[in-house]
Amino acid sequence: MTFFDRNKNVFAALIVSLMFISCNNRINQDQLAEEPNPVIEYFKNAIPTDSTYLTNFNKEYNRYQTSNLVDSSGKLLIAFGNALYANSMKSDTFKLYSLRYLTNHKPNEHNIIYYQLSNMIACNYMTENNIDSAAHWFQKGMNSISEKAFQKSNGFACSEMGTLFLSTSDFDSAEHYYLKAIHSFEQINDTSNLTTNYLTMSAIFQNLHEWNMANQYIERAYQLQAGSKDTDMLLGCLNMKASIKNEGFTDTINFIKLVDSSTYIFQHYSKPSIYELFNQHLMQFESCILQHKFTEAASHLKTCDSANHIMMNDGMQMQIDYMKCMLANESHVSEPKSPNAESLALNFGGMNQHIYASRLYNALRNSAVRKSDYYSAYKYNIAYQQSNDSLLQQNNRGQLLELERKYESEKKEKQILEQNSKLLKSKFQIGVLLFSLVGILMTSFIFFVYKKRKQAQTETLLQQQYTDALIQNTEDERKRIASDLHDGVNHELLTLKNKLSSGNEIHSNEIDQVIQEVRQVSRDLYPAMFDNIGLKASIEALCERLTEIGLFTTCDINYTSKLSKRNELQLYRIIQEALNNTLKHAKANAAKVTIETKGNEMFVEIKDNGIGFDANEKINDQTSFGLQSFLQRARAIGGKSQIDSNSSGTTLILTAPLH
Repeated sequence: MTFFDRNKNVFAALIVSLMFISCNNRINQDQLAEEPNPVIEYFKNAIPTDSTYLTNFNKEYNRYQTSNLVDSSGKLLIAFGNALYANSMKSDTFKLYSLRYLTNHKPNEHNIIYYQLSNMIACNYMTENNIDSAAHWFQKGMNSISEKAFQKSNGFACSEMGTLFLSTSDFDSAEHYYLKAIHSFEQINDTSNLTTNYLTMSAIFQNLHEWNMANQYIERAYQLQAGSKDTDMLLGCLNMKASIKNEGFTDTINFIKLVDSSTYIFQHYSKPSIYELFNQHLMQFESCILQHKFTEAASHLKTCDSANHIMMNDGMQMQIDYMKCMLANESHVSEPKSPNAESLALNFGGMNQHIYASRLYNALRNSAVRKSDYYSAYKYNIAYQQSNDSLLQQNNRGQLLELERKYESEKKEKQILEQNSKLLKSKFQIGVLLFSLVGILMTSFIFFVYKKRKQAQTETLLQQQYTDALIQNTEDERKRIASDLHDGVNHELLTLKNKLSSGNEIHSNEIDQVIQEVRQVSRDLYPAMFDNIGLKASIEALCERLTEIGLFTTCDINYTSKLSKRNELQLYRIIQEALNNTLKHAKANAAKVTIETKGNEMFVEIKDNGIGFDANEKINDQTSFGLQSFLQRARAIGGKSQIDSNSSGTTLILTAPLH
């Protein structure tokens, strides 16, 4: 006996739809453990009813366990579980072995065996009608891994969980899990299981009298199966479409057309199940009654009755009793003594199947009128009106639910639109900010490039001016040296020559004077003894000479030879030029030279107490050869220069690497 059979009071409301779906659902889910191993195929497809099956199973399972074939053991258990599930059977042996397997081997969450075996354990509990344990293990069978086998296992677990909630008439929770199952089957394009779940969702909405939603889901199922060779699924879609037309929309013409279509397909169906046989003849019976084909209707009734003698299903029996009453009423034959139509109508009313109750009360009323039993006719008419009122309330409730669902859907869509609008607005604002930032960065970059270019142009101009001034100063220096040689040394030598030619005596002091003038010219060209006495002694000698001519100059030098001779000479010229400028222009009476070495750097400071000057103005003045010389020579030795000047004096600072 199936799970649906044991919950007949709950599922009687869905009897026409769900009997067919239940059968197909088991067929579709039989593909959980796909393994080409013939041993596993045998245990999956055999009927586990005799001792031979269990004996062979124990033998194979123990062989796998002894050989430490853990995965094969798990797949064998899944095959056992599939066989039990397909035949609506339970087994304590299966449950014991499965729980022991999961306890001993503890497969991780990325092992498909864990999820499939959990589902089979849940199905075993479901067959025992242990709803709580079944729900617990179906939860374990759910996962969010995207691979096909995992999604199929997840869809199966969610679908069966929905069935559990149907058993308690919790349609909201059932819908929730069926939607999750649909999502999983959509991910892997499993049309068979998608169709099954669409049909189930349609049946739920039929029961709630939400006919539009029911029709939407059946149309989805039909679109998947239209043109397919899956006869049982296509029949299910056509018959449920017909059921909606008959019960929900009272569209008799389309109902008859759909039944004719399903009948044509059914006639070419080679191996229909008992459920499919019953359902098809039930639909044909309804169609014949509407067309007043009572002889054919009676034939279909007989077929349904024969089918239920095999199935012994209470829900089917209610349908058969209903069919007998309707045939008796519509064909005006003597009403059958059994069953009691009034009692049957009460049962349908108690299960909220007011459309069937209404039809039965109408039949009873018409029968009473034919018998001139007007009291009974009045009583049945009141019951008929009450059933119609209840049916109207059901339909109104279904429409209200549809409107609420539509309202919630539109509300969510509105919220999504508002969120999208806010998101777009935020994106626009971010875009504007980014565009502005890019604009600012581009402007800053352009300004930086422009400033750098102007600075380079200025430096180039200053370099050119310095070069021009250097050339001019070189020429001036040559002119001065030529003048000194011509006016000084040359005249002195001519004088000595003339005296010698005249026979006059030449004194040694006259020769010393010429020598002194030559030395002065030489000293101006190159510091005396620079190569011999070094940088420190040369700077000290320079300071002494400046002190002698009126500029009190001191020095504090902490330097050991680390610069090349070339760079030492450049440094000497920097200090010499700075002190000469101080002497000529600063109106200072004191100056100091400080040299310190710190690590790999040399720190030089030349400071005076003169009147100062505007450093920026003088640096950009092409006539300020002294400052340009200081900057260029500092750059030549790889140093960094700084000029600070005000009315209290001037400080030149040079920092240069020691190399």
